Amino acid sequence: MKKAGNEGKEQRIRIININRCEPEHIDNFRSFTMKKGILMLAALGLVLGLAIPSYSAVQNVKVGGDFTIYGAFRHDFSFSKLYKNNDFLQSSVRVWVSSDLSNNVSTMVRIINERDWGQSITGFAPSSNGNITLDLAYVKLADLFTPGLNATIGRQDLKIGEGLVIGSQYNALNYGAVASLLAPDLGLQQSFDAIKLNYATPIIPLSAQGFFSKVQESSTAFLTSPAATPNDINLYGLSVLYAPSNWSLEPYIVNEYNYGNTTLGVVPASNSSITTAGLRGTLTVPAVQNLSFKAEYGKQFGKDETTAGHPSYEGWAGYVGGKYVFSTPMKPFISAKYSIYSGADAVGGKVKSWQPMFPSGLANNFGSIGYPAVWTLLYGGSSFGLGPTIYTAPYFPGVKVAKLGVGFQPLQRLGVYLNYFDLSLDTRLAATGFGAASSESVGSEVDLGLNYAYSDDVAFGVTIGQLYRGGFIKDYLGKGTTTEDPWQALASMTVSF
Repeated sequence: MKKAGNEGKEQRIRIININRCEPEHIDNFRSFTMKKGILMLAALGLVLGLAIPSYSAVQNVKVGGDFTIYGAFRHDFSFSKLYKNNDFLQSSVRVWVSSDLSNNVSTMVRIINERDWGQSITGFAPSSNGNITLDLAYVKLADLFTPGLNATIGRQDLKIGEGLVIGSQYNALNYGAVASLLAPDLGLQQSFDAIKLNYATPIIPLSAQGFFSKVQESSTAFLTSPAATPNDINLYGLSVLYAPSNWSLEPYIVNEYNYGNTTLGVVPASNSSITTAGLRGTLTVPAVQNLSFKAEYGKQFGKDETTAGHPSYEGWAGYVGGKYVFSTPMKPFISAKYSIYSGADAVGGKVKSWQPMFPSGLANNFGSIGYPAVWTLLYGGSSFGLGPTIYTAPYFPGVKVAKLGVGFQPLQRLGVYLNYFDLSLDTRLAATGFGAASSESVGSEVDLGLNYAYSDDVAFGVTIGQLYRGGFIKDYLGKGTTTEDPWQALASMTVSF
C-alpha cells in the first residue's frame, strides 16, 4: 500500500513540475500537444462539414393542415327498417409538413385522423376508426435529367381528368379498409403508393404523365394454404394532355393487373387484366363568355381469368356536360351533365358491364345520397348498412344519371345551389335473391346546399337532400319490408391552418 502511494505521489510531482523538465522533453510534449489539438480541430471540422450541409440543404419548411367536422342526420339510407336512423358527428384532421431542398428536391408528409365522435381511438372494433395513419409521403425530383421532367416517388394522389377512372384508391365500396366510419363517403383518404413521372414541354402546351402503383401487396405466397383469389394488384397508367388557351384534349390508358396464386410456390395461375382507354376534352367558347363544355369516354378491354369461362371485358362509360355563368353581380349559373355507366350480363363470353377502377368525385355524379346509398347498391358494395349487396362482380346493371344544377351568390362569401339527379338502370338484371326488376327507374334526388366562407381559413356548409325511390328500388327492396325515401341534413365546418 505504501509503495502504491509513493507511485501516485511521483506521478503528481511529474505533472506539477513538468516545466522543470529538460528542454528536449518540453519540446516533445509541446509537439505532441499541438498534433493532438490539430487532430481534434480536424475531427471537429469534419463533423461540421458533414452536419452543416445537411441542415443548409433545407431551404424552406412549411407546416400546415386542415380539419373538417361533419354533423349528419341520415335516415333510411338502407331503404329498409335496418339502420333506419344514423345521426352522428364525424371529423377528419390532416397535418402536413413540406420541405424544399437543394437541387430541385422537395418532400411532403401528411398524416390523417378520421373518426366518429364517441368512438375511442383504441379499443374499438374495428380499431381503424380513429387511427392516425400516413396519408401522403413522397419525394419530388424536379427537372430530372432535363428541364420539365419531374419524378414523384412515394404515397401520393393520382388523378386523370375528373376521376372517372383514376382519382381515389378508396371509395364507399372499399373505404372500410382504411377507416371504419359511419359515413365512409365523406372520408378524405385517397392516395396511392406510386411512382409517377410527368413532363411538360417548354414550347407548346403539352404535358404527359405516367405512373406505376402498388395497390395491394399480399403475403399469400408465404402462407401454407394460399387463397385462390388474386392477392397482388398493380396499376399502370399513361395520359397526355394538350391544353391551348380555350380547349383541351387528354387521351389516356390505364391497366389494372391482378395477380392470383392457387398453389404454394407456383407461378400465379389466376391472373386478371383489365385495361381502360379513354379520351377527355374540355371547351370554353370564346364568343360566349363563361360558357364551357366537357366530355369523356372510356372503353374497357381484357379478360377476367378468375371467372369461369374467362369472359372478356367490353364495358364503357362516359359523360357530356356544360355550364354557363351569367355576367351579373350575383353570378348565377346553370349546369347540366349526363353520364352513362354501361351494364349487361355475360353474353357469348363477354362482360359489357362497366368495371369501376378507382373513381373519385362520385357524390357530384350520383348525388350526396345516391353515392353512398345507390352506387353501392348497384356495384356490389355494402358500406356499414348504407346499401345491401345485390349484384356480384363483374356483372352489374349499369346506371344512367342526368344532373341539372343552378346556383348563385347572394353575398360575396355566400353561395347557394340546387342540384337534381335522375338515376335509372342501363340494363335490367336479376339480382341475387330478388328477381327481375319491372322498372328501370332507380330514383331521383334533390339537394339544396349553402356554402359560407366565414374567413379565408374557415368555411361552413349545409346540405339538405332527399332521394325519391323509383320502381327498381320499390320492386327489389319493398318486398316484405316497408321502405321509405332516404333523406339527410348534413352540416360541415372546415378550418385550414
